[in-house]
Amino acid sequence: MNSACLIHPLVAQIWRRRLPKYVALVANEGYLPGRVAFALRTSSGVNLLDFLAQLRMPVSEEEGYMGHGHDQATSGILTIKAWNRLLDRMGFPPDVWAEER
Repeated sequence: MNSACLIHPLVAQIWRRRLPKYVALVANEGYLPGRVAFALRTSSGVNLLDFLAQLRMPVSEEEGYMGHGHDQATSGILTIKAWNRLLDRMGFPPDVWAEER
């Protein structure tokens, strides 16, 4: 999504309930210029902090942060370059990656 409003956690929460067996990932390119803010939510029993840790993607302070939250709800804010690296580690194809502007 591309919104100046902090709505991505709310959207992720809604989809967590609609897709109880999955992890909901909602990203917002419009919240902070040059960054992607995202929220992860789940009802599936997957520990989201462990899920992010298993991706083995270190993030420098300049790149942002991720994994602040708890096992069923976490979030992050990354540079576009770091966000695309995260999507790559999650297995998403390059055609869904954010465009660097």
